Amino acid sequence: MRDRFEFNGDGTEASFAAYVELYGHGSDVSRGDGAFEACVRGWRMDSLLLFDRWLNGVVHSREARAAQDGFDHFVVTLVVEGELIGSAASGFDRALPGDIVLADTRRASRTEPRHARLITVSVARDVVEAALGGAGGLHGRRVSPPVSAMLGAYMQALADHAETLAPSVLPSLCRAFIEVLSTTAPAGPRGAADARRQAFLRREYVERHIAAHLAEPDLSVATISDATGISRSALYRLFEKQGGVARLIRRRRLDAVRAALDARDPATLDELAERFGLAGGRLLGRQFLEAYGVTPGAYRKALAALDPGAPADSRRRWTTWMTEVA
Repeated sequence: MRDRFEFNGDGTEASFAAYVELYGHGSDVSRGDGAFEACVRGWRMDSLLLFDRWLNGVVHSREARAAQDGFDHFVVTLVVEGELIGSAASGFDRALPGDIVLADTRRASRTEPRHARLITVSVARDVVEAALGGAGGLHGRRVSPPVSAMLGAYMQALADHAETLAPSVLPSLCRAFIEVLSTTAPAGPRGAADARRQAFLRREYVERHIAAHLAEPDLSVATISDATGISRSALYRLFEKQGGVARLIRRRRLDAVRAALDARDPATLDELAERFGLAGGRLLGRQFLEAYGVTPGAYRKALAALDPGAPADSRRRWTTWMTEVA
């Protein structure tokens, strides 16, 4: 699925405050050297979150947050123009055009872009593990040309063409990201990476099946096993981190309902429940409240008060995306 938002700062105190609010869910933002500038475009592209940003005069810090907010993904940053100043916590000192830096959101970081165009991809930990064989020791890793060239070109192509990409091609482009990311791996045995990649591709295969059959009330571990040829025990192992397949199905159904509400779909709760394989609006309401801490009706009412594209709406989208990178 593709969703997008855009933020343009004009250098005023009001726009800086709006920028701080935009990123408030993920990092502490303070003033950096020089005038404040911010132009951000973001897209949710299936399993990747893609951002194209022009930034100056800001500092992003996760030094106080990393151990508290539960983030568990990686951020891959390409410096297209300008420079990105790191820190001891970030694991690198300075990144220049063509450099790519990896950041583990479990770890503290502090960065300051200076007249920089940055393209970033936020991606689940298992994607990085599938590409590179593991996530250990990657925080702060800087990859420079020529090793970074292919991945950098691919990231820039995604950003340059994001507006025109058809939703149907996004899963293939996300799978390609894994392959291109793997070109930055240090030389050495590939056994661990190959095993993790196979497990990731099997999970993705099951995820695609679930997404295509959400409307079927009888969707279950048994029907998925029959359709995919993957045994029930193997399915449990593949999705143990998510609490099992049944829990994953329920979450994907609720995510689909929330996406429909985000799109201002006028359907009733009973209609949405039927569309996504849930047994009626009452069950949907109870499970939605358990998952998101708010009823569907209250969620829809809060959305109605937001102007699409306004800073508050952009922050809501960004916050939702971050909670779904898994």
